[in-house]
Amino acid sequence: MQETGENFSYRGNGSDLFGIYIVNILLTVITFGIYYFWAQVKVRRYLFQNTAFMDEPFDYHATGKERFIGFLKGIGIILLLYACFFFINAFVAAAFGPFFVPIISMLVILTVMAVGIPFLKVGKQRFLLSRTSWRSLRFSFTGNPTELMKIYIRGILLSIITLGFYSAWLVCQQQKFLTENSSYGSEKFSFSGKGEDLLFIFIKMMLLAPLTMGIYYFWFLAEFIRFKINHTSIQGKKLNSTFNGGQVLWLTLSGIVITFLTLGFGLPWVINRVMDSLISSISLEEPLDLSVIKSTHDSRGSALSDGISDASDAIGAILGG
Repeated sequence: MQETGENFSYRGNGSDLFGIYIVNILLTVITFGIYYFWAQVKVRRYLFQNTAFMDEPFDYHATGKERFIGFLKGIGIILLLYACFFFINAFVAAAFGPFFVPIISMLVILTVMAVGIPFLKVGKQRFLLSRTSWRSLRFSFTGNPTELMKIYIRGILLSIITLGFYSAWLVCQQQKFLTENSSYGSEKFSFSGKGEDLLFIFIKMMLLAPLTMGIYYFWFLAEFIRFKINHTSIQGKKLNSTFNGGQVLWLTLSGIVITFLTLGFGLPWVINRVMDSLISSISLEEPLDLSVIKSTHDSRGSALSDGISDASDAIGAILGG
């Protein structure tokens, strides 16, 4: 059975989100930062529950507890990596001399990035989708991080060889991987973006941004967002976005002014304005056929990747300070 109402909409308001922010700030301070993970979940759940498609809201099912546990595990992994890095440097210095330490260090860092970034991206996507639902059906992600690793390594090498031009194809291949391994219930998404089309967008930005003193960057950002959305489909039905550069420029400038003049207290209103402009610009060209969509469950979704990212930020802030 087909249903009508293919537009996305956002129903949140600054006052409600401001109340959540105030409580989050107070509880995060009182708990010496521990409540931060529950605060993140509350904000994301508010944004999801106020985003609707076909007049039905989305929902977010993650908990602060699993985010906190993921963070603790992430701390352990990051500290272990630091210990291994220190041991490798000490061994190389003792066995081969200090001259080789920077070379080996760079090789170790590049290896960790080549392996770690794909695993983190896949883990984040799997956790986010497994905790997101619409009409009580969950989303899911089935991508393998080793597949994304191959895309990254090949893409980075070819981008270096082509002086950066291949990066457009790398972005498209990554987006295709993330999109086509994502599902709503039993229905998979698909992505049709081509590298040559994205390269044209990149070239326009490189040519026009300097000529416009950087102003064209806002139009590039809007076109890039539209490129990813407009080439995504489900059940053979394409998404469409009308988000434009004028909106990005206005939202950015007014957001900076509001945040500055209110000493940060106006941020909830800024976030709601951005969400409303972006979400309301999206539609599906035809309604979904809901009768053929079956429920699925992804039991592998874990907060570990988010935890590693949070742990890396926390340790970096401490060491940087």
